[in-house]
Amino acid sequence: MRCLENKGISPDNIRLIIDGDKNTIYGHLKQLVKTSYIISTSDNLQDIVKKSIHKNIVVFVTGHGYFEDGIDAPKPIKPYNLLTSLRSSKHTENIVIYLGQCYAGIFNYINVAGYPKTIIIGSTNLYPSISCTLEGIPWCANLFLFNLFRWIENPVDIDGDDKFTVMDSFKYAGAETNRYCQRYKGCCLERTIELLEEKKQVNSSLELKALETELYSIQNIHYNTQEPWILNEFPAQSIEF
Repeated sequence: MRCLENKGISPDNIRLIIDGDKNTIYGHLKQLVKTSYIISTSDNLQDIVKKSIHKNIVVFVTGHGYFEDGIDAPKPIKPYNLLTSLRSSKHTENIVIYLGQCYAGIFNYINVAGYPKTIIIGSTNLYPSISCTLEGIPWCANLFLFNLFRWIENPVDIDGDDKFTVMDSFKYAGAETNRYCQRYKGCCLERTIELLEEKKQVNSSLELKALETELYSIQNIHYNTQEPWILNEFPAQSIEF
């Protein structure tokens, strides 16, 4: 939200939809932004959109995703459920959805033809999405969304058409995410060997569990493929930020 506020987006035009303990969430928000946002839950999504009078809706999805169920929620959100909810306002002309959760590819290859124009962008295809700690960020950040908001803060014209478009944001976030993964994978083998050597010397089950957890985390990145994708690419080349 701080990134959006810094770009001049009014807090009145930002909606937070989070399933979870609200007191904990409000505690985290106080450390990040000064605005007091109202938090809604996922079952309120369609009602929120119906009441919207805005021409453009931009959605950022983080959290968990499950292959067969879509976006994790008390009632899991499948692709057409999300699409139907976001198309429920008669005022909407353009919808842009950025998916950061695991297995975002189940939202690909669906029919988004018709009105309003709808663009869906996924951080990964049918693989888990990678999140990790980054320098200067005190939490585990989704790599794709982190790079997406970096672009929003300082947009770059990737394709040289003298516009800052949705397509530029997709190319930047996708390329930067894979650039990080490529650099990190170069260290994976060396660290894996170190951990295997340490396992031979552990004296307790707690130490062993900690080593196995780190080893699993490293291998999850090393053997993972982040393949960002975009659905309905033509309007993405003309819709500007």
